[in-house]
Amino acid sequence: GISKSGDGDLTIQNSTVRWTSGNGMRVQDSTGTTALVNSNFTANTDSGMRLINAGTVTSQGSDFTGNGNCGVLQDINDSLDYQNNKFTGNAVAGVGLNGGTRVTNMTLKPAGNPFRVMGDIVVASGAGLEFQPGVTIRFNQFCGLWIDGLLQAVGTPDSRVYVSGSTETANWWRGIQIRNAGSANIQYAVVAFAGYYDSVGV
Repeated sequence: GISKSGDGDLTIQNSTVRWTSGNGMRVQDSTGTTALVNSNFTANTDSGMRLINAGTVTSQGSDFTGNGNCGVLQDINDSLDYQNNKFTGNAVAGVGLNGGTRVTNMTLKPAGNPFRVMGDIVVASGAGLEFQPGVTIRFNQFCGLWIDGLLQAVGTPDSRVYVSGSTETANWWRGIQIRNAGSANIQYAVVAFAGYYDSVGV
């Protein structure tokens, strides 16, 4: 529906993008700022918004609803603050994360639930990944999470972090591996349906 690239800026406010064949909005190879305010991305056949090397993207008070893939599908080094937006009724996930190596800090907030990891993720040395209380994140089959930096998965007794496979079957995904100088702090969390292993892992 709408495509953004280059070094210009884009603001979408009090608007709706819907019934598009493909992504409602695509931000790719952008060095400018993309700002969404009180807008709706609904019933698009792919994701509501797709981020690929997207630069600075902000969204406040927007809804990503009923899309055929994810509310937002982003590459691993793209970022969006999910807190003040709504993700409901999307076919695959609220927020989808493509695999790769994350080189800066990333925080996943429960407003983006459920998160879906599409490929192996490595958190590089010097980078941090935080799962806030109440986050649900599900990994596609055979995928896993490798920590060379820092993982913070700290829930509360009433709002646990849930990390699982996209299908609730044992050996579905590779699990979490803390290696080299990597560190992790895991509290009030559930890690489920992992265990898959082969010699080809990251």
